[in-house]
Amino acid sequence: MKWSNIFTIPDSSIVQEGSVDPLGMQIIWTHFGQKIFNNKLTTVATDIRNYSVNLLQLYVLYCLENDRSDVFHHAKNKFTDYTNDYDLKAGLLILMEDAMVFSLMMNRNNEELVDTLGLLGSYNAEKQLIKEPAEILIEAEKSKGVLVRQLQLGVTGRYKGPFINMGLLTKTLKYNGDWEEVKTIIDQWPEGKELADTLVALICELIEVKSGSHILLSLAELQQKQDTIDQYVRCFGKLNMNLKLRKYWEKHLGLEQGAAQALYEQVGVFDNKTHPGIIIQKAQENQTGEAQYQLEQIIRLEPFLSNISQVFYLLTDIGNKKLSTLKEQLIQLVERIDLSDIVDLQNENPRLKMLAKYVQDANGDALKFAEKIVEYHSAIMQNRGGGAWVEVQEDNIKHYIAQRTPIKTEDFIKSNYWYHDYYLGSIRSIYNGLNPN
Repeated sequence: MKWSNIFTIPDSSIVQEGSVDPLGMQIIWTHFGQKIFNNKLTTVATDIRNYSVNLLQLYVLYCLENDRSDVFHHAKNKFTDYTNDYDLKAGLLILMEDAMVFSLMMNRNNEELVDTLGLLGSYNAEKQLIKEPAEILIEAEKSKGVLVRQLQLGVTGRYKGPFINMGLLTKTLKYNGDWEEVKTIIDQWPEGKELADTLVALICELIEVKSGSHILLSLAELQQKQDTIDQYVRCFGKLNMNLKLRKYWEKHLGLEQGAAQALYEQVGVFDNKTHPGIIIQKAQENQTGEAQYQLEQIIRLEPFLSNISQVFYLLTDIGNKKLSTLKEQLIQLVERIDLSDIVDLQNENPRLKMLAKYVQDANGDALKFAEKIVEYHSAIMQNRGGGAWVEVQEDNIKHYIAQRTPIKTEDFIKSNYWYHDYYLGSIRSIYNGLNPN
């Protein structure tokens, strides 16, 4: 194991935009990262405010379905767009999401009360508020929403997976887990309790007075309910992280035990310029058993993946036309790759095993290694039904998708750069949200 490989400061700005994972490595690094986080954190579910928004909105539906079941079933019978429980719940989640984003965006100039950073749908909502406020409808229908494909890209969609993996929800929005615990948390969260009660009453009112194929609320009608807007601002303009709510999330996101707890603690010690490998190594120091092994696996795996990535990006650089001109850089990179570092990891992940076989076939020859990485890339892209970005024909490099090397090999080697952070960016965002001061 080359321990010098793990120390560097990553710079997210050098990662190419529009990357479509040309080496198929996402399925490798996420596998080993999620052994720690159990799919309760993802690269798109990183905002504790949105976790809390989703919790409160789902609690509102829980109350409606259990405490006001007569109204819930009446809505299914009254509105033709709701053919089952899922349709109604999904629609109401979108209505609540949009009511929140419009409430906050109407108060966006009050920076003491509202922080729009990370607020999903804020850009589209602002455009609508400027251009056509009189035409804005907030609709409880699963194909609607301020975002295109709101049900997938909004709070509900992005945070549904983590809630399923926390044991609180099913894919069809049926409830699992201890929602009486959630009720206790909401009851001890003054802003949340106030807003939840208001939303239950509002939904019941809309079900009673509205007609048509689904429930809806115009922006003008929302503006007449200033108390509701003010409650959204108090609750989610800037999330007031009380102790009970913080402890709830630390528990249910799995941050109170094992490797996840160790990493959670270390991101509070090191700033965001610290290399992931340093944080992971530090987290590993006081661990034993499975937690220690999970962290050690990442420390051994990522230098292997990153050096291969650097070889590939060299080859895809539109400025590199001849393989022979890259020989010195390729030799330097290949010398840094040690299959023994990942020999015990291959059986855990078929993609990693596939990649290792191509590396092994190169037998340490730098030019052959480059050709094998291109072959591997071509196989990945063909499996997706796409074409390769690059092709090597004898000494000639042929480019099909123009790229630039994200980082010079000299700088890559000097800094021992890592391409993947194993969700440390996500856990840092969660830490900052749970510990705002």
